[in-house]
Amino acid sequence: FQECEDPVAVLGPAGLLEEYAAFQGAHAICLAYRKAAWSLLERGEQDVADDLPTKYYGTRGTQWMRLAHKKTNRTVFFVNHHGPLSVNSGGLCGGEATANNLLHLMGTKAQAGDVLILVGDFNANLGFAL
Repeated sequence: FQECEDPVAVLGPAGLLEEYAAFQGAHAICLAYRKAAWSLLERGEQDVADDLPTKYYGTRGTQWMRLAHKKTNRTVFFVNHHGPLSVNSGGLCGGEATANNLLHLMGTKAQAGDVLILVGDFNANLGFAL
């Protein structure tokens, strides 16, 4: 989830608190997974970018988790990223640095055989080379 300060506030009204496990990230991002289908192997957070001074809210991070599918035992490395501002800037160090930081995170935290999934609000329009 993006712009999420409380995953309970998102899942609770929908009656999904018993069915899903959820984690709050440091940068208004949250993750959730369906407990009946997945086992949590590992989770964490990592900053990967800084906003530009012209529109500075702080560092920009990722929240990630490794999950094992209970029926198939296949693993997923799932990353949620909230991209830096200003839009289409890639942040203080630019889009290439942000992309390299995301790839480095996946390369060091994911394991061989994991299916990699990267989602988020990248603060970039279609056609911008992150």
